[in-house]
Amino acid sequence: MNLVTLAQLIFLILRNLNFKPRKHELEDLAYAIAAYLLGVQVTKLGIPPSTLH
Repeated sequence: MNLVTLAQLIFLILRNLNFKPRKHELEDLAYAIAAYLLGVQVTKLGIPPSTLH
């Protein structure tokens, strides 16, 4: 499974659970979680570093 597909799946799950982050977009969180699960270096993805904290 590639990064984009996994991020889309995580996004759908979070949206169906009515997860509403305060500081970041749901898409950014899904992308960061997918990257973490796949072992991708998150710093090279172009998402804000504050998403990881």
